[in-house]
Order: sequence, then structure tokens, then C-alpha cells
Amino acid sequence: MNKGLLVKNEGDFEATSEGLLLLDTHEQIIREHKAKKSVDSNDNIKYYFTDAESVEKEYKFKSTGDFVLDQNKGLAYEHSQNYTSAIEAYESAFKLSIKDPCGPPPNIFFREAIIYRKLKEYDKEVAIIELGIKYETSSSKTATARLRQRLPKARELLNKNK
Repeated sequence: MNKGLLVKNEGDFEATSEGLLLLDTHEQIIREHKAKKSVDSNDNIKYYFTDAESVEKEYKFKSTGDFVLDQNKGLAYEHSQNYTSAIEAYESAFKLSIKDPCGPPPNIFFREAIIYRKLKEYDKEVAIIELGIKYETSSSKTATARLRQRLPKARELLNKNK
């Protein structure tokens, strides 16, 4: 007799043993579905994972040589609360993106600023925001505006905690 994949337990739903087996069996498909994707020149799908699982066996950051992939690794480290490696990944992404004609993406600076605030390193937060604003381009004005909005509060926190 098939009981289904979920059962109601005290108002919440829980997976049955069949449901858990189904999730385990299809875990990789679920991860790929949630991941960012691109298609290469041979029509192969390339997945960009940003979940903590993608870096769980890799405590120390090692660059991929691609600023998009390093940025994704930074986000994955951030999700696993490994902020040191996340910062290293974002800094690597920044250095690699300097060579790109579009310049570094503002998100690198924004994510680093978030980490520095979590760590209460307000001087570094202000510095990374100011650096991000310096690299503003005509195509990044909207994203850089988020950095500009964050700067006054970062300066206030810095002055308050000197």
C-alpha cells in the first residue's frame, strides 16, 4: 500500500520513508535545478553552484581562474559561514575581473561589505564600498547605487565604534 510521500504530523508535513528515498535519489537533479546555468559552445549545460555543499570539503579557498566561478564560490562559502574564504574568493574574483572589458561586477563589493558588517569590521566595509564605487561604469550604475546607499550607515557605524 502506497502511503504517499508526505504525512501530516502535528500541523506540519514530514517526508515518509518513500519521500526521503525519492529526495536522496534525486538530490543532484534538485541541486542542478536550483543552480545558475549557462550553455557552452558545444551545447553542454554548465552548472554554477552557490550552496554551502559545493565547498563543504574545501575549507580553504582556491581560485578557479574565472571571476564568475570565484564569485559563486564566495557566495557558497558565505552560505557555510566561512567568511575568511568567502572574502578571499571575492577578492580573487575582483582581481580576475579587472581584465574583463566590463570591469568588476558591483556584487563582489556588496557581498564583501555585508561580510565585513557581520564581522563588525566597519573600516574594511567602508573601504570596500568606496572601492566598488570607484569601479562604477555606465552599465553598473543601478547596482552601484546599492553601494552608495550602504555607505552612510557604514561610516556611521565606523565612527560610532572607533
